[in-house]
Amino acid sequence: MKEDRAVSQEDFDSFLSGDLNWNALGAGAAADRGKFGCICSDEGETQTIDPIRHICSVAQKLDETETNPNNAMESVIVFSEKGTGKSTMVRQAAIELSRKGYPVVVSNPRPAGVKAETLLEFIIYIQDLWAKNREGKGKGYGSIPVCVLLDSDAEIAAKEANLANLLSRELNRKVVLVRVLEKSREEIEKASNVVQIVANTSRKEVLHIGEHLREFCADRDLQEIPGQREWEAYYTGFYSKYQNYVNKDKQVSHDLPHLFLVAIYPFVKERVRDERSLARYLYENWKSIEDRNVRKLVEVVAEAGFYGISLPYECLFKQSVYEAILRGGISKEDEHVFDSFTIWKRYKHYDSSSWSIFARHPAICGMLLNMTAPRESGAPHSNLVELLNGLTGSYADTWLCEAVVSGIGPWFRSGEKEAFGIEFETPRQRAARELLEAIPEGIALESRLICHQYARFHIHILHACLEKLKSPEAIILTTEELLFISKERLNEARVFVDRALKVHKSNEKISNVLNSLAAATSRFAKTLRTLNKEEAEAKKLDAEAIKLGLQAVEKDAANGHALHSIVSTLQSSILSKMNDPIVDLRYFEEAEDRLQTLCTLHANKQWRNSDEVEAELSIARLLEEQEKIATSLNLKFAQDQEFVMRNRVSFLIVKMRTILAGKSIQDGFLDPQKTEGLRKLRVDLAEFDAPNARELGILYRLYTEDSATRFKFETRLQIIEDIRREDPDSAEIFMHDQASLLCQIGEFGAAKEIFQQIRELRQSDPGKWFWMNEKILIDNSKTPPCAKEIVVTVFDETRGLANYSGVQVKIQPRQFGNISRNQPIQCYLRFRLAGLQAIDGRMAEQDMASIGIEENG
Repeated sequence: MKEDRAVSQEDFDSFLSGDLNWNALGAGAAADRGKFGCICSDEGETQTIDPIRHICSVAQKLDETETNPNNAMESVIVFSEKGTGKSTMVRQAAIELSRKGYPVVVSNPRPAGVKAETLLEFIIYIQDLWAKNREGKGKGYGSIPVCVLLDSDAEIAAKEANLANLLSRELNRKVVLVRVLEKSREEIEKASNVVQIVANTSRKEVLHIGEHLREFCADRDLQEIPGQREWEAYYTGFYSKYQNYVNKDKQVSHDLPHLFLVAIYPFVKERVRDERSLARYLYENWKSIEDRNVRKLVEVVAEAGFYGISLPYECLFKQSVYEAILRGGISKEDEHVFDSFTIWKRYKHYDSSSWSIFARHPAICGMLLNMTAPRESGAPHSNLVELLNGLTGSYADTWLCEAVVSGIGPWFRSGEKEAFGIEFETPRQRAARELLEAIPEGIALESRLICHQYARFHIHILHACLEKLKSPEAIILTTEELLFISKERLNEARVFVDRALKVHKSNEKISNVLNSLAAATSRFAKTLRTLNKEEAEAKKLDAEAIKLGLQAVEKDAANGHALHSIVSTLQSSILSKMNDPIVDLRYFEEAEDRLQTLCTLHANKQWRNSDEVEAELSIARLLEEQEKIATSLNLKFAQDQEFVMRNRVSFLIVKMRTILAGKSIQDGFLDPQKTEGLRKLRVDLAEFDAPNARELGILYRLYTEDSATRFKFETRLQIIEDIRREDPDSAEIFMHDQASLLCQIGEFGAAKEIFQQIRELRQSDPGKWFWMNEKILIDNSKTPPCAKEIVVTVFDETRGLANYSGVQVKIQPRQFGNISRNQPIQCYLRFRLAGLQAIDGRMAEQDMASIGIEENG
């Protein structure tokens, strides 16, 4: 893209109005804003940065660095408020990266889906094409990075496709993944190690943008842009009210977007200079539409835009008044104004006929609706309710209903400031209830997502009751009445969770559904114990919460929130002192097992649904609590050695926690002062004849995390077999380790069958998670062990496939040059989730270093 490309007035106006106009962007219409972001480290040090240059520097560093393919993906996460120009920033970064020679993939505005498999294939194709046609040696090392930029609109679709996880786990190629997430000011300020962009615009920046646009238009003979004094007035008009808001509330709410950037178009065209004028400008534009039905259509589009969603034509056609408008029954004057509020998009990436309408600037939807429907301020919904009531059950109808409940979903978070009411409904509560009730029953019952959000709605009211129970004197209702309402809401949540579980096919994970109910049930039990009320009911709720929590983690072993929730629930139940001693020991073992899984997930950066800092703090608190419980159990039974001996395996695990203190097993073996104690404990634990699956899982970790025993492949394999005998479901997550260990002892035929089972399981559930403790085929006959060099035979040079001991091996031609059928190739074997991969000596050394052996052979 060249700076001197021709730009028409239409291109420029399109760019100012918020359209994705690559012609204007490529010509440099967007100003260079410099250092308008920052990064805060874990230690609290803040560095001001230019987000665009930061993204480019990450790509360049990855390009010029030799990396282990297992760690070849670099992720840049951007937390940004509304109205900060994040979409423009993403496009500017894409242009700058492409100018530096990097392949770039950018999400479309408000995509309906992101096909992970297609993207993986595209990345492989581009990098192979680049390698094939590369001439000479550049500055980079290895393959060229492909940069994938996801605007905030793409985040939901990306999560559904499990995109980040697939890129890091499956691809093993250089990729820079940039994710731009829309967050509140409070969430941004709490975050660390992410690019933070808040909606603060200085006088200097506003004047700089004005000067840049004036020069850009003057150089291209476009319409004149307001002068410096007018930009001064523009800044002052918005800033005065904004500053008053900041001083009053000490922080900027995400509900009041900073409007400097989104208001530039009406300022340039209509000289709108402050927030009040902008609201009046929007209202007058809306009011100037002569056809009342067109005005109503603008309102419903704005309501949808407020929640970040679009409206499919097919759904709008079900309302006769909207159908007439969309089929051309609109005057040119009204159409011109209507187009100033809306843009067109597709809500299904694979269907060219699936058009929908979206608000042009979602950040100002609330401002227009505050003028047209002031009673629904902060929670507009009446027009959407009317539209939802008329839906029948088509794909588009279901898509819209699920989009609506996803839009109100953030209101149901347990930490959300605005709690729901008990004696009266809050605006959000009323909006959420009416929107949910407007969804036709036939659609709701066939959608796990909608049933889950319905359950979360009732759970959020339950949370409001539990908060009021902390100070019941503040409301008219009695404690007994609050408890009655709490039980009612919990029962309603159970009903909708049960309905959600009956839906067989959905992107909404069953694990998340079960965990929502488990966490709510556990919290209710804790409240009853705090109030010293209904002890039997509290105990019953505890048991229910634990059962649900264990089901949640069984459904998704990598669900960090579910793991955290079940560990916390188990610990709380032990501390309640309401259980039999045997039950407490069983709960302690379960908590320890799940806690070790959580620690490993975090260490391997596989905790899917939590940011790194939040995970670190959460795990630290759980480890501290687990250590306290271990100490209390030792003290409680110090005088009852008969009971200790009867439950010796359990008390060995208690002892393990006292040795580890606040560390995981993995970290414990890195501490020389703890290593000897852990090894002695492992010997004692291995002596028992019939440990259960949990105890065997901990024994397996004690072997795997110790450098002295991780190469005892037969022993580890036997433990997995014992786990499978005790509990086949628990053994499923060890399938990859089992297949890899079979390869380590030369049993490739048996390993081949298990790798095939893994592929089949992942076809039915792409997010299926397995332990992957083995990285590379080892020669265990040497001291120290080293990577085992083998010879594979190519049988399909086109697809890059070879054979070794009857097992298919993936081979990358770019590592071994041109390959041909029946060609023998010396290599090393890496264990991947889908099977085996041939790698060269350099990569083998990297794999060996990752397991603590610095030299290969």
